[in-house]
Amino acid sequence: MALTNSNSTQTFIPEGDDVFNFALSFFALDDIVVTIESALGVVTTLEHNPDLAASGQFKITPTNGDTQQGAVITTHDSYTGGIVVISRVVDQTQEYDLKAGSKIDPTAINTAFDRAVAQSQQIKEEIGRKIGHPVTDPSGLNYEAPSVAERKNKVLGWDSAGSLSVQSLLTSDTISVNTGAGLILEENIISGRISGTSLEFDGTNGTRIKDDGVTTDKILDDAVTTGKILDKNVTLAKIQDIADQKILGNVSGTTGVSTQVPIVGSAGLLLDEDDLIGNSDTKGATQQSIKAYVGSALLTLSNPVLNYSEFKYEVASNVAGPTFAASGTLGETGLNVVPLTDMMTPTGATFATFSAVDSSITLPAGIYKVSAVTIVDVYNGEGARLSIQDSSTAYLLGLSQSYNSDDDHVEINLDGTFTLSTETAVYLKYFKRGTGTADWAEPVNDGEVEIYCTMTIWKLD
Repeated sequence: MALTNSNSTQTFIPEGDDVFNFALSFFALDDIVVTIESALGVVTTLEHNPDLAASGQFKITPTNGDTQQGAVITTHDSYTGGIVVISRVVDQTQEYDLKAGSKIDPTAINTAFDRAVAQSQQIKEEIGRKIGHPVTDPSGLNYEAPSVAERKNKVLGWDSAGSLSVQSLLTSDTISVNTGAGLILEENIISGRISGTSLEFDGTNGTRIKDDGVTTDKILDDAVTTGKILDKNVTLAKIQDIADQKILGNVSGTTGVSTQVPIVGSAGLLLDEDDLIGNSDTKGATQQSIKAYVGSALLTLSNPVLNYSEFKYEVASNVAGPTFAASGTLGETGLNVVPLTDMMTPTGATFATFSAVDSSITLPAGIYKVSAVTIVDVYNGEGARLSIQDSSTAYLLGLSQSYNSDDDHVEINLDGTFTLSTETAVYLKYFKRGTGTADWAEPVNDGEVEIYCTMTIWKLD
């Protein structure tokens, strides 16, 4: 046969295959060698067995029964990935023996020549996988390895001239590493140290941060800026726990950092004051405080006898009323108001103290409702009014109440509320404006004991 192909091996990349078409000519079944390299790099030489009785075996079926046409190689196992190499390996022998005077067999001679060529191809293929040197190397270089004694426990290399040489291997403890810098030395192999607590191998390309591997202590102060946090990505679960009955806010009166602000209290948003004495225009009141305050006010209004005082001003029959300043001025007088001792004394109505010295009524801090009335004679367009003042003559109630008419027995009324922040002495004042000195717009006296003025004060809080 003729060998027109210069190769002695054929390589396959299997994909679940167990049948391989070997297209090279061969001489005997023993010439075929099947080598498997797995995907993990493990190299295995299969055993020839026509019965394929076990794993790791193969059989040969010459193509059309002719080894010159190649063969179908069938393996016991299917292979996926890796490499399958089928080689023609001819023994380095010459099997044709010529005898002197014998007949020459052309087929035998041709086969002998083919075996020699096959052996040459085989040697070429093996040499091609050996370490070689380029033809451009200068002459005089040494490519011969030293003796066993010289090369044992050493590695192959080249010296500075490019000649073949051997180098000593490092023995144990010859090198050292800084283990405090994250390095490990084991059997002269240097590797990085991975604690496994915060870092781990990713199984492919290197190391990565473990889930929950970065703790608060590992983050520098001010390292995470606002720009590094996506909008709407800080959940409530990531915010510090807030104490009960507190909210995040700022009630300092100026721009500032949010703090935990109590909902109820002097430093909070709501005040718990049943009497609403704080009178704040920036804080609200609790439900309980509102209920208590309104309930108290309703109780007071629905049961006024529980918290009120009554007063009256009276004179004997035919006794003239108060006198006033000169003509044309706004005169005033403190009506000689005295407690209505001849009437029922209200239960618990001890909040008001009357002074006969200056006709003052001392009241504690609180909210008050006043209802007062007097009867006057008014002539020539003169006016009159009632009011409540304190000792500094500041009006607490009644500044705008007045009456202008020409009539006898006109009723002047005073109704309203006022608030005292501290204990205060107040006065019920009667005012007249007119040209007379004793007769105009004055309380009426019709010749008998008369009550010129009556007043009732309710404490609402």
